Amino acid sequence: MKRLLLVLIRGALCGGLCSISLSACEAPATPFPVEIAATETMPSPIATIEPIRYALDVNTIGFIAEMDQLQAAAQVEILGTTANPADLGGRYDLVAAYGAQSGWTLSPITLHIALVIGQIEDETLSEILRASINPQIVVDNLGIPGAIAEPTDILSASTLRAQMANRGKPDGYGLAIGAAYLPGAAQIVEQWTAINIETRLLWMSNAQIFTALESGEIQIALITWTTSEERQNWVERFGAENIIDLYTLPISYLAVPGLNISFTPGGWPLAER
Repeated sequence: MKRLLLVLIRGALCGGLCSISLSACEAPATPFPVEIAATETMPSPIATIEPIRYALDVNTIGFIAEMDQLQAAAQVEILGTTANPADLGGRYDLVAAYGAQSGWTLSPITLHIALVIGQIEDETLSEILRASINPQIVVDNLGIPGAIAEPTDILSASTLRAQMANRGKPDGYGLAIGAAYLPGAAQIVEQWTAINIETRLLWMSNAQIFTALESGEIQIALITWTTSEERQNWVERFGAENIIDLYTLPISYLAVPGLNISFTPGGWPLAER
């Protein structure tokens, strides 16, 4: 009996020691990796370019053929009064006007206004038209600084009316006229009315005028040109004797510092930051 108890005790001690020994020899458990939430990358802020604030003087209302081009490049405001240079920077970044405005920068492109006589079979009427417009009166009435009347051979209203009467037209003529969005058209129409030439005024671009003269839709036109090549195109189609230069109009502008300035074919400034 004693021998059996000793065997059991020895077995228990051996088992315990072996268990302790095995536990001490086991490798420690590998921990699971900790998942760290990815940090969301925010997109870089997009730099915004402030639009150009473009003001046009009151003397430009209705008289800019390239208005679509200006509006595509800037926020355009047409002023109801004469532009105030003190508003530059606060109210607008760029301002333009007809005329050589004091203290402003002149556009390098000057607008020339000319009369074009189209396909008129009555040569007497053509002669009357050539001598019917007094550009100096137009320029004086416009009051645009720097506008210059071209020298032309003109006859008095009474002489022109007498010529029409001798031609069998005492009541005058009726004509359709195209005008290329230019200051002075209304004043010229007044001069024609005074000699019994009644006109129907149609506002058109130069390109539309060219086509309308060729088709006979209009008989005469008031056009603008800025280069000698452009004028020559009219001369080649309608003849030098039927292109009568009337007056020139400068364009001026003011701009805040730092703008890159370019110009439309018609002389109007465009700006980029």
